[in-house]
Amino acid sequence: MDSVITWVGNNYQWLFSGAGIVIIGWLIGWLWKRKKSEASHTTIAPLMQQKQEVVVNVGTDKDTKASKTTTTQPADIKAKTHILFIDDEDFTVVKLLKNAGWTNTKLKRKISNVDDPAIIDAHIIFVDIVGVCGDLFKDEGLGLARALKEKYPDKRIIIYSGETQGDRFDRTLRMVDECLPKNAEFYQFLSLVDQFANEIWKND
Repeated sequence: MDSVITWVGNNYQWLFSGAGIVIIGWLIGWLWKRKKSEASHTTIAPLMQQKQEVVVNVGTDKDTKASKTTTTQPADIKAKTHILFIDDEDFTVVKLLKNAGWTNTKLKRKISNVDDPAIIDAHIIFVDIVGVCGDLFKDEGLGLARALKEKYPDKRIIIYSGETQGDRFDRTLRMVDECLPKNAEFYQFLSLVDQFANEIWKND
């Protein structure tokens, strides 16, 4: 300390000259910035750590929710949901749904009336537009789907067809719950079944 005081006494003229003031000012500014930077780092570091922990926690929570979402389809929903396809020919989607756990899925080629036991038992009904119930309805599957939705509004009615032509403004298209092309991917049929089954049993 004495040596510093002695040095200042010997060099006071230089220290208070223009060059000395500039150098001292720069030195004080540098020390101030360094001190401020260290203080800032000390404050920010824990905050960044907390933020990372929050992100990790949020991610974990989302993963947990996603996991719950993907497992909220109990086996009993599949077992108690009755699915009916009304089609005049074999349709592979029926077998694929059974293989996917929807065991109460069946196909009927002919429906004699809208009070058929298979219709009464079904929760979800897929109706082919062409080739079914021509003896009951002049517009075949469209007429059947319309009659089913009018009589059983709580049942989910989906129409499907391999035909690309037709009346896009037919009121049946606005009445039923969904429409699919017959050559749609299996996952589209499965997704609808999954969605409608959840809706049907959500308050059960």
